[in-house]
Amino acid sequence: MDDKVINTVALIHVQDCKALLVRPHQKLAFYLPGGKLDQGENDEAALRREIREELGCSVGSLLGYDTFEDQAYGEPEGTRVRIACYFGELDRQPTPMGEIAEVAWFSHEEYAAMPNTAPAALRILLDLQGRALIT
Repeated sequence: MDDKVINTVALIHVQDCKALLVRPHQKLAFYLPGGKLDQGENDEAALRREIREELGCSVGSLLGYDTFEDQAYGEPEGTRVRIACYFGELDRQPTPMGEIAEVAWFSHEEYAAMPNTAPAALRILLDLQGRALIT
């Protein structure tokens, strides 16, 4: 049987050499803002909708970064998440809204030291650090 793959999009927003991450209600780990595409949406439309719903912000131009795949946080073993990541600037400071309980800024080391981390988010932050985009 094939592994299940959840296709998502995520925003990479860097400020002061740290990446913006969000923590939903009822979850222990932070991960990149974004989410699943609705029927008929492309990546850009889905990401803009998710950022509005989660952070109350609009996103300027989006620039494709990379796609990452790993074990999906909080899902049964073998469930993978595939995340198409985009850089984008926000029109204001993000505020937790809807399903989001908390927003925070992390370096790779700060995130890796957290007691709960999402495997894909950890991989993405390591990649950003390796490219000297965050500390």
